[in-house]
Amino acid sequence: MPIVKNAQARELLGSAVVLDLADVRREAVDIVASARLEADAIIDAAREEAARLTGDAAEAGRTEGLEAGLAEGRKTGLETGHEQGRAEAMASMEERLEAIATGWSASLEAFIAGRETLREEARRDLLRLSIAIAERVLGRLPAHDPGRVAEQAAAAIDMLASATGIRLRVHPEDLEIVKSHFEQVVGIAGAGQAHDLVFETDDTIVRGGCVAAAGDGEVDARLDVQMSRIVKGLFPELLESPSSTPSSGEPDADRGSSPTTGEGDE
Repeated sequence: MPIVKNAQARELLGSAVVLDLADVRREAVDIVASARLEADAIIDAAREEAARLTGDAAEAGRTEGLEAGLAEGRKTGLETGHEQGRAEAMASMEERLEAIATGWSASLEAFIAGRETLREEARRDLLRLSIAIAERVLGRLPAHDPGRVAEQAAAAIDMLASATGIRLRVHPEDLEIVKSHFEQVVGIAGAGQAHDLVFETDDTIVRGGCVAAAGDGEVDARLDVQMSRIVKGLFPELLESPSSTPSSGEPDADRGSSPTTGEGDE
C-alpha cells in the first residue's frame, strides 16, 4: 500500500470537498426545482380535482335540490290543492244542502198548512159520496119496496088525523099503490070516510115519498127532502155550495110556506 504524505493528502481532501459541495448544491437546486414542479403539478391537479369535485357536487346538489324542491313543491301543491278542493266542495255542498233544506222546509210548511184543508175536503167528499149513495138507494127503494109510499102516506096522514079534507100528493107511478093500500092508510089515520082523503099526483115528488096537506098544515114526507133535512142538521157545511146540496133540495116555496106539522120520519 503506497504511503501518502500529509501535504498531498490535504491537497486532495481540499479539492474533493469543493467538488462535492458544488455537486450537492446543483443537485439540491435540481431537487428543489423538481420538487417545485411536482408540487405545482400536484397543486394544479388538486385544483382541477377540487374544481371537478366542486362542480360535480354543485351539480349533484342542484339536481338533488331540484328533485327535493319538486317533491316538496308537489307535496305542498297536492296538499294545498286538496284543501282548496275540499273547501270548495264543502262550500258548494253546503249551498246545495241549504237550498234543499229550504225547499223541504217550505214544502213541509205548505203541507202542514194545507193538511187540515185536505182533511176537511176529504171528509166532505166522503160525506157527499155517502149522500149520493143514499140518494141512489132511496131512488131504487120504491122499485124493491112498493109499499114504502103507503107507509110514508100513513105516517103523514096520521100527523093530520084531526084535520078533514086531507089532500095527499104522490108521484104518478105511486098513485095505484097508495090507492091499493087505502084501507090501511085510512085505518092508521083514523079517518072515518074515504071522501075525507083526496089523492093528487105530482111528478116532482120522488117516488116513495108524499106530501099531505090539510088547510094551512102540511106534512112533507118526501124522501129526498127528509134526506136534505138530515144532511142540513148533521152536516150544514155541505149545503154551503150548490154543488154539495142534495139533488132534490128543500120543498118549493109554495109548498113550504105554511108551517109543517112534522117531517114524517119513521
